Amino acid sequence: MVCHGCSHLLLGRLFRCDWTNKRHYATYHMDSTVHLVQEVDGVRIIGKETHELLQRVPAAVEQVFKIGSMEPGAMLYDASKEFEKKSARAEEYIRMIKDRLPEAVQQCIHAAAGEYEPAVQRGLLRAASFGKSFLTDTSPQAFVTMCRTLRVLNAVRDYMVGVPLTYGQLEKLIMKTLIDRLVLRRHYCLAIRICDYLKIPKGEGASRILGHWACYKVQQANVDDEEIARAINSKLGETPGISYSEIASKAVDCGRTHLAIKLLDYEAKAADQVPLLMRMNKDDLALDKAIMSGDTDLVYMVVMHLKDNLTLGEFLMAIRHRRVALSLYIKYCKEQDRRTLVDLFYQDDQFLNSGNAFVQDSYSEKVTSGFDIGYTLEAKNKTLSKAQMSYQQGNFTFYAKATEEHIKLMEYQDKLKEKHGKTFMDMPLSDTIYQCVLLGDLKAAEQLRKEFKVPDKRFVAELFSSNTWCEASARKVRGEREESMKAVLPKLHRTFKFYWLKVRALAENKSWLELDRFSKARKSPIGYEPFFDACLEFDNRIEAEKYVPRVLPENKVACFVKLGKFEDAAETAFSQKSEEGLDLVLGKCASSNRTLANRIQEMKAHLRQRR
Repeated sequence: MVCHGCSHLLLGRLFRCDWTNKRHYATYHMDSTVHLVQEVDGVRIIGKETHELLQRVPAAVEQVFKIGSMEPGAMLYDASKEFEKKSARAEEYIRMIKDRLPEAVQQCIHAAAGEYEPAVQRGLLRAASFGKSFLTDTSPQAFVTMCRTLRVLNAVRDYMVGVPLTYGQLEKLIMKTLIDRLVLRRHYCLAIRICDYLKIPKGEGASRILGHWACYKVQQANVDDEEIARAINSKLGETPGISYSEIASKAVDCGRTHLAIKLLDYEAKAADQVPLLMRMNKDDLALDKAIMSGDTDLVYMVVMHLKDNLTLGEFLMAIRHRRVALSLYIKYCKEQDRRTLVDLFYQDDQFLNSGNAFVQDSYSEKVTSGFDIGYTLEAKNKTLSKAQMSYQQGNFTFYAKATEEHIKLMEYQDKLKEKHGKTFMDMPLSDTIYQCVLLGDLKAAEQLRKEFKVPDKRFVAELFSSNTWCEASARKVRGEREESMKAVLPKLHRTFKFYWLKVRALAENKSWLELDRFSKARKSPIGYEPFFDACLEFDNRIEAEKYVPRVLPENKVACFVKLGKFEDAAETAFSQKSEEGLDLVLGKCASSNRTLANRIQEMKAHLRQRR
């Protein structure tokens, strides 16, 4: 226990001691009034001009330096001193403690930790090193660690630093806390040197300290912003673990916005730059940085921030000349805010996009009444009329006319729905005509053909791509030119032919008499192969055979083959002097009809002789 009063310091029995029962205290006379500060291993005595530490002598120090001590540490220390004098007595001391030499080394190391004077520390560490040289299996780690720790302690104990720590206090405090205290006292250089000396990782050591230094630097109000920014960058560079955005944030807190912007120019991560720029109300710069980063999430964040804080006109002005931001906002509006999308297109005179948006919106006018889920005709027409108006304002005549015809088609489809009790809404013109034929409403089908001026050379190839007459018709459409079918068929896929629809629909409906009348009503502009194929597809071979004489000569052989009439096919090919046709028939009947196969071989030989 320590008591203080009237310039006297009374030391009671705080530690174990060898005092007699008659005296358990010691009195110290002080030169002035002092303050006492409790420590983990003693008491600090702070006066007007002095700073002292009162503590019990550490056990290791007592073992080495006690008068008459026979501890191995004391003997090793004496041996080391004799060795420096080149005295033979050093060997005698070593022999005396040979069996306890490891203990002697440890006592000298720990005694060095308990001493303040660097000269005494060096003497003890030399003694430990001397004793260690006689040991072969002792790890040097404890000795090396103590040397490093004492060097750090001696550095911070310097009067220019003023951190008089003991070794025991440092053990409780840990090295990281000591470095933090040096940073708070602005001993940045010493803190960095300690980190480098102890090989502390950059992120936990030097980089972190440099960050604190930079934050302190931005608080120097008497230094120009440009000078501070250059000084920080020259010192920090691209040091890993340094965040310029954190330093810039500190500058913002100090009211130095210009300096913060300068520092953010050195920040490599746009995700750290942009939020701080937004915090400083530098929205245009934040948007530019976000766009340059290529991070769409970052761009969206700035765009949504602008949308929430600006009027619509100001917002559109901010993003209009930034195509990336505008495109991303349009994409957002397409999915989340259709009304704003239309306003955006309209204000930017994008009449085509505005019309397209109205057309897309027309398909969202849903209703769950009627025969099934469909779309309200009135709402749909109203939205499409807006689309037509947008196209007209932009002089997109084709789109305006197409929209007008689509509105007209929907009105027809609504009437057909009332007539047949079946929904036609959202069917294309081709499907509408096809359904009319299937329902036997040929008058309505013909009326649609005339109303919408469906040309005879227009058809949907998807419905017939598996049929042989598709290729034949393609030849007919392309004027018998020898060009690739791959080049022609895509064009045919975009068109539709009224005859194709009616032929297929009548065949599917088993209206064979009506199909026959249709084939004789006028000369078929598509030929008669489609009639043949339609009958065959819907399992009426007898009806199909009626159309064989009327198909093109070059296709008759194939028609007979499809019907299984190989003899008629062979005779037709022979009469047409077509060796290819004979090969086609031969390939079909070579294994099943050897007699006919031999006859075809004779026909082929006869044709070769005529050549």
